Amino acid sequence: MDPNWPRWVFASVADYLASVATANSLPWLLDGAQDRSEAFANATERVEIRITGPYTQQPSIDYYLLTVDANVLLQCRYEEKNAYRRQTLMGPFFQAMAGPIPVYKLGSEPGDDKSHLGCLILPRGSQVKLHHFGQLTFPERMSESMCDARYVMDLTA
Repeated sequence: MDPNWPRWVFASVADYLASVATANSLPWLLDGAQDRSEAFANATERVEIRITGPYTQQPSIDYYLLTVDANVLLQCRYEEKNAYRRQTLMGPFFQAMAGPIPVYKLGSEPGDDKSHLGCLILPRGSQVKLHHFGQLTFPERMSESMCDARYVMDLTA
């Protein structure tokens, strides 16, 4: 097993989901890797990207299965009435998370040459889940939605 796999997986998933947020003009934060700024906290709409894993299995010699959970938490303030705003904002993440997520050797450590390592895919029978939690705070009127998926990737050492 390559000790760099966790870093490359984390960096690649973060980069992939951050690009969706940026393309949709949403402020984003990578949970556990960045501090929450006042500007981020005060944004009317913002996303937090969360990545857990990889979890590793070794079904046979030099063959590994990596499992990764990723989710995007969207927080919106009700500043104007639009019953479908959260769904509209979550749509690009829902679409992006349904496809494969390429994993590259990203970073600044030896061996981080940006070459393609593989792709994280949804396992057979798995799905991208969209959860709407509604209004969580009062009187601030903050609501949350989350897009969540589990991915797998097979690698050989």
